[in-house]
Amino acid sequence: MDDLFQHLGQAEQTWGHDLFTDREDIDVCEVRKDTQRNAQMTSFEFVPRKKVSDWLDRPPPICRMVLVDRNAAELRNDISVTSLYQVLKAFGLDSAYSYYSTVFAGAAALPPQQNSTCSIQSYSFCCHPKIILLWSRNETQNCIQGICFAGRAQLSAFQELLSVHWPFMEHDMIPAFLCSVLLSSEINSTQNAIKQEVRETEVRTGFHRWSGRREQGASGDLSALSAKMSGCASKYASVLRKVQVIQDLNEFIVEQILYLREMHPGSLPGAQGEDRNLNEAGRALEKHVTFMRRRAKMQEFVTLFLFVNGNVERAAVLRTALIVNLLVQLFNLIAQNDAIHSHEFARDAKIIAAASQRDSFSMKILAVLTMCFLPGTFVATLFSMTIFDWDTASSPSSAAANSATRQQQSQSVVSSKFWVYWAVAVPLTLLTFTICAAWMLLERVRQKRRTSDAVSKLEDGLVRSEINALAMRRSATGTLSKPTIDT
Repeated sequence: MDDLFQHLGQAEQTWGHDLFTDREDIDVCEVRKDTQRNAQMTSFEFVPRKKVSDWLDRPPPICRMVLVDRNAAELRNDISVTSLYQVLKAFGLDSAYSYYSTVFAGAAALPPQQNSTCSIQSYSFCCHPKIILLWSRNETQNCIQGICFAGRAQLSAFQELLSVHWPFMEHDMIPAFLCSVLLSSEINSTQNAIKQEVRETEVRTGFHRWSGRREQGASGDLSALSAKMSGCASKYASVLRKVQVIQDLNEFIVEQILYLREMHPGSLPGAQGEDRNLNEAGRALEKHVTFMRRRAKMQEFVTLFLFVNGNVERAAVLRTALIVNLLVQLFNLIAQNDAIHSHEFARDAKIIAAASQRDSFSMKILAVLTMCFLPGTFVATLFSMTIFDWDTASSPSSAAANSATRQQQSQSVVSSKFWVYWAVAVPLTLLTFTICAAWMLLERVRQKRRTSDAVSKLEDGLVRSEINALAMRRSATGTLSKPTIDT
């Protein structure tokens, strides 16, 4: 199978390109066995980069691990490239390091590496994007050695697990078992945190019938709660994936226990030494893995109780999909609030329309009064102009004045420049009306265009909202109403 793993190791890297630091030392953990007191001693130390070779040449313990702080967001590993490749070569993990980045999650046993001095069996486990565990067993030195890339909190928990006196510390699968325990604890913490948010949202919306609830209602508007519940659903999907990864890891451990039992038949009569010790450790480990498998199964059940999965066999459980029901309930509450706000807007619009009607009636009265006084105002203004000389027309004249004289006096009342007023007033009035009409026409075109754009955007938004709401209802009701199959 060497050619298969070489091909997969050269395939596309799914984890991206990691970055490294220039750290001057490495964190190591060693577990040694005190045969006289039948006890295990765990030690932690920082090995300088220049003394890594000396550390590797020490008498090997039963287990030694290099712990590397990994920043999953930046893909940065707190170890120098020189130290990393030096450890990989010494532990025989070159193939495992090339292989892990080709899968998102899972465990694998790589082909054994044979050389003139020893035989090394290497293993790989990863769970994207936070945990990478590479380890091997040196058959000659009878030592388990590896590298663990994880966050600080996970490394701290891994160190605590290494400090426990496990009866199968010498077994090849001890790193995989510790990683299974670590991930299982993380799942419990995540489930409890999300369950608390779900319960607070249930109290806020009233979507529950549990008399024992003592949580405070969630704060924030309904839109924020809806987004939070969507995030909880995504988080539970990640939890469900992690549960399945743990189940696969436990199956891998069991397979390797059976394989090593065949390779080292220590259970046969007369078997002694390392074979018998390895199989005794395998039987103890198998009991622990059986417990972890049941624990993972229960964690899967709890996750499915709060999240929707497509398995028809679990339809009875999936109908209690609380998060989906909460999302639907929040959607209904948001729609009700929108309807209430729309009613309030309509009421305010009605009040504004009534006030506008009263203002319009007042303007009509003002317009009628203006029409009544406008003719008189025009006449008074016209007659008050200097083009009329009323003093000449009202001067006394003798009774004997003839008709020619009276005609001359009557003509002298109106100035000979009276035509200038009309020559200026009439074109100016026409120009004013023309500008006003053009401005009103242009404004009407602009208003029509703005109204058309607003209506188009509103229609597009309503269509998208209806499509999203319909898809949400279909996904919720379609998943919850899947028929069960009686077996």
